[in-house]
Amino acid sequence: MGRFRMFLIRLRLPGRRVAWRAAALAAALLILRFLVLPALPGWLAARDAPKPSDLAIALGGDSSGSREAGAARLWRERRVNAVLCSGRALLWHVNEADAMAAHARALGVPADRILRSRSGESTAAEAAHILPLIRARGVRSVLLVTSATHSRRARTLFRRAWRRTGIRVLSCPVESPSFRRERWWTRVRDRHVILVELLSWVRVGIGR
Repeated sequence: MGRFRMFLIRLRLPGRRVAWRAAALAAALLILRFLVLPALPGWLAARDAPKPSDLAIALGGDSSGSREAGAARLWRERRVNAVLCSGRALLWHVNEADAMAAHARALGVPADRILRSRSGESTAAEAAHILPLIRARGVRSVLLVTSATHSRRARTLFRRAWRRTGIRVLSCPVESPSFRRERWWTRVRDRHVILVELLSWVRVGIGR
């Protein structure tokens, strides 16, 4: 009788393993859905207190104009002395930095308080190209303005590139009107934003 019971128990073991695996998978999916996915945009964002600084840097890459608008707001609030617009080449010899500068000017920043950096092919390239421009002007502190989901990576790359300069880099992100946090994973455009950012963090991790 005892041997027969052991035989039955052995027969039930595979079924138990399947049940445990199914339960573990269900728990993982619940954690992903209710904890990880909603928290991702917040983790990607870096928000520092906007201490008075020499310069606000509006990074390119968002056609909504929200980044240079955020930098212009910092200037109007007298948190910075000038605004730098950084962008990449667009069509017909038009550079994004020039369009951003025109927008900042329309928002009240005087022309003589607007700088331009016309090499914005990547965030790392922006950091490298901007550095000699601002060092020549004696800048010692900046407020970095970019989209919230891009802000933690941008701050990391700028601080890494400028770590030996003594220049203080604080992040003052803006919300992109083209991205909605609520249930972002249900929309193709928003999923693309998060996926690109996560993949870009892989490059940051390997030092690229």
